[in-house]
Amino acid sequence: METFWRLVYDANVANVFFLEPAGKDFSQLAHFLPLEPASSKDYGKMFVNNKKVERNPKEYQAVVEVLPEGCSNSIIVRFIQGRQWPEHVARKYRRIALHMVRTLKNEKSTSLIVCKDGRGKSGQFILLHSAISDLSNPDYKFKMAESLASLRHMRWGAIQTDQQYLLMYMLSLDFAVCKFKATFEGQARNLERSILDHMKKLKESAKPVTPKETKEKVDKKEEKTEKTDKEKYKTVEEKKEIEKEKKKDEKDEKKEKEKDEEKEKEKAPDTVKQATEAATQFGHIGHKEPEKESGAPPIVQSLYL
Repeated sequence: METFWRLVYDANVANVFFLEPAGKDFSQLAHFLPLEPASSKDYGKMFVNNKKVERNPKEYQAVVEVLPEGCSNSIIVRFIQGRQWPEHVARKYRRIALHMVRTLKNEKSTSLIVCKDGRGKSGQFILLHSAISDLSNPDYKFKMAESLASLRHMRWGAIQTDQQYLLMYMLSLDFAVCKFKATFEGQARNLERSILDHMKKLKESAKPVTPKETKEKVDKKEEKTEKTDKEKYKTVEEKKEIEKEKKKDEKDEKKEKEKDEEKEKEKAPDTVKQATEAATQFGHIGHKEPEKESGAPPIVQSLYL
């Protein structure tokens, strides 16, 4: 913050407009300046003293004294933070923006407009202030595009989205209605409806696109994902078919094996039958052997037979 207040002092800034949210109690502004009246804080070699504070539901205003170390000449700066700089086209937020910009009416001293990236909201504020200043001329015609081109020549990338640009157009119309209500209100409201319809169509047709992707890349990505899903589905189906065929082959193979075993059994010689025929041929079967003594061991009888 020392660098910030050094810039304010060196450029002899009279007004600082802070366009980012600061919380319900403005506590987030404590990083920039002492919030309470009669309080002070050193930011490196920069001394900042809060002399006066005004709070209301719309904004926070403080009058601060800024003095570098080793200097005797301080400057007085007005620090203003709007409660809600409009992010969209709701009319109640548009009034807050108009109130802040009109604070600079007829202001000839240096003003510093502060936002997070230094292009979006700051660009809106400057463009709106330029349009409002020009509207004081009854013969003025809206030249928002030319004004934006001039602004971007000085600050590249100012006004980053269509919505930011159209919002500035609507705020300019709101101011024109306040200034020339009798002759301009009907035309301004018709333009407002046209802008709202256009923004609605933009919102409906918009698709989420990451900062580094174009719509074409997203479409290709979706097409590739869809194709991959189809290939996966096809692969799963093919796998099921292969498993089904494998089971069928195993079953058929088992049946063939059983048939081969039966054929082998039919072809194999019946050894029992052959042995019986041989024994009959040589007189072992049907021939009565002489009776042996009953005292012969059973194993001998078994061997003999």
